[in-house]
Amino acid sequence: MRVRACNFDLAIDAQIDMRNAFLLYLIGAKRRLGFDITGGGAFLTDVPEFQWGKVNLLEARLSLMDYLGINTDDKATELPVARESVEWAEAYLERNGFDKVKVVGIHPGASVREKLWQSEKFAGVTDYFRSSGYQPVIIEGPSDRETVGAIVSLCKVPPPRLKTELKNAVAFMSLCRLVLCLDSAALHIAGAVGTPAVAIYGPKWPELTKPFNDNIEVVWDENVDCRPCEYGHCKKKNFTCMDAISVEAVISKCQEMLWRA
Repeated sequence: MRVRACNFDLAIDAQIDMRNAFLLYLIGAKRRLGFDITGGGAFLTDVPEFQWGKVNLLEARLSLMDYLGINTDDKATELPVARESVEWAEAYLERNGFDKVKVVGIHPGASVREKLWQSEKFAGVTDYFRSSGYQPVIIEGPSDRETVGAIVSLCKVPPPRLKTELKNAVAFMSLCRLVLCLDSAALHIAGAVGTPAVAIYGPKWPELTKPFNDNIEVVWDENVDCRPCEYGHCKKKNFTCMDAISVEAVISKCQEMLWRA
């Protein structure tokens, strides 16, 4: 009721969720803009045609802005980092004797099992960084304890594990020489703070979710024929799309980004 009292002229749902469309209706916005894919079109006043096919989801959602005549040519993301968080990250590096021109952040977590890469391969890349003079740090998300633990246990020299609140993790990634991650939030954070990043993709085409920032490279196997994946129901039963990606391929792409950085 408080939102309804604001008398909005326009409300937009770019998430593509019928519950949001219903909410826009409940708040009484005069114009309600969104896609009718999951239902809810009856609650909207403006329903553009969705761009189907292998189109980046950000681009598809921003097409709502095109519908309104708003230019969306610049699709790169930017994430400001709080000064106090940067100070925390700098103190963390100093406390552990790290040189930020050598620190590589490795974030091995993802929202679903199908996106994960084998622990022994992450360990192999981590060992490569250490043997090459870099300082790898494993970034542990809220649900990554077992994943990170398995990787650390397989490394020749156990790397540090960084587990902290999100704002500090963002600041830490902003100071890294490179971030290695999966198709996850870490990729979008690295892209938005300007840190070179290498992302390992499997179940989904990179064209669907890869950020538009030019500091990102992707490693994936183009020959897998079962995409897109239905999470929770791997068609190959053994996560072929991720298993097919070699340690050597990831190292090669990381080397390329490190030389560019």
